[in-house]
Amino acid sequence: MVPLPKDREAERVVLSRLILTPEVFDEVSDVIRAEHFAFAEHQKVFIAIRDLLTANKPVDLVSIQTQLKDNNQLEHVGGTPFLVELSNAVPALSNYLEHAATVQRYATARSFIELADRAALDARLQPGLIDGIIEQVTSDSSNLALRKAADPVELLGSILARELPKLDKDVDDADSGHCIPTGYPNLDAQLGGGAHAGDLIIIAGRPGMGKSAFMLNLAANSARPISYVDDQITSPGFGTCIFSLEMPRHQLALRLLSSESRVPFERIRTRNLNRSDWDKITETAGRIARWPLWIDDTPQISITDIRQRVRWLKHQIELGKFSSVAPCKRLGSIYIDYLQLVKGDKSYPVREQEISAISQFFKALAKETDASVGALSQLNRSVEKTSKKRPVASDLRESGAIEQDADVILFVFRDGFYDSEPDPNNTAGDITIAKQRNGPQGRIPMIWRGDIMRFFPESSIDGIPGATLEDGELMDFGDDGFDGFDENP
Repeated sequence: MVPLPKDREAERVVLSRLILTPEVFDEVSDVIRAEHFAFAEHQKVFIAIRDLLTANKPVDLVSIQTQLKDNNQLEHVGGTPFLVELSNAVPALSNYLEHAATVQRYATARSFIELADRAALDARLQPGLIDGIIEQVTSDSSNLALRKAADPVELLGSILARELPKLDKDVDDADSGHCIPTGYPNLDAQLGGGAHAGDLIIIAGRPGMGKSAFMLNLAANSARPISYVDDQITSPGFGTCIFSLEMPRHQLALRLLSSESRVPFERIRTRNLNRSDWDKITETAGRIARWPLWIDDTPQISITDIRQRVRWLKHQIELGKFSSVAPCKRLGSIYIDYLQLVKGDKSYPVREQEISAISQFFKALAKETDASVGALSQLNRSVEKTSKKRPVASDLRESGAIEQDADVILFVFRDGFYDSEPDPNNTAGDITIAKQRNGPQGRIPMIWRGDIMRFFPESSIDGIPGATLEDGELMDFGDDGFDGFDENP
């Protein structure tokens, strides 16, 4: 059997440096912890040095010997001769941090071997649970790859020292990626710049209200290149992934084609196209084909599969695998249509518990990927019994956990939806910010173009049926005004 990886000499060099120059302990402890040492006697010496420093006591051979003796560990490490030998093991003191890194890497290798052996045993004993075993191995492996020696608690000053340069960069670089623009200026203004990385955004509305269309609008604006020069993308959009559990991928693609070309979806669906329509469609298709937008239409997909596929996509983007066909800054947005159709990772006695687990998963996914996650949600039918028929957060179906986990809750509403004889010319609608963890609530007026399944800002000429804009004018919406928030919607 091949022995576990260990490097006794690297561990001895690190301890030698700490005995002779204990002031470098903070540097070393940023790389390794006591449990990273493979040899028990080395762990005990490291802990003795750490405890002496914590107690503001001097560190030398005598004090280390006394500390070990007081803890009844001196003989276990080999006594005073071992400490003297350690202090003399200084062949490369200047490279102590490199040796510390070696100790850390070997510790990670041993941990990986341990989890792989455990996974292999579980797979042999419980082959029927292989999906869960793979998910656990994937999660544990990711944690190993990201693990750092530093303690999980961090001083405020250290955090600010790391974050202030990022803020300075964001001020100078409008495309830094801290926020993903929604494509709606007044909504971006209320959200503090757009959809924030790490946020879970819930998009809700009654069936037929347009929440899937709004989600597709947001996804398109996320993936949309920021700038072109001579038809060449000079500043790409953000990688965007849609998990569509209800609608097949080809239908989403055709909806996007309608929305971007301004050719009514019904004419595309029925293939009732004239030459002008076809010219617009082919031009649009050639343009959006290079957008970094991925669609997965697996029905009843599980949270395990979603995590695995998102991790794969994020990794492929970071490796630059799609840079020639669909360039993007990074993975920026993930959308799920819709939350109540996603499967949990196990059986739950109560449906609300499963929804709670799924909701918590999406919030964790946003933090893990540093992307914004937008999940569509159904509303309870009871909202239609109210006089204004406007939803509040408690109207979310199985709402307790969803309302709690969400950073932002958006409600899609169209004024004429409930009319007994809907007026096709009534294009009024709005997006209500019913919850925002780090910002105000509010209501953003919109114009609904049902023929192309697209929401536009209230002042946009493109919201007028039949009106068109030239390419490049899409984002120039002007000031569409914010009318405040109705406390009793």
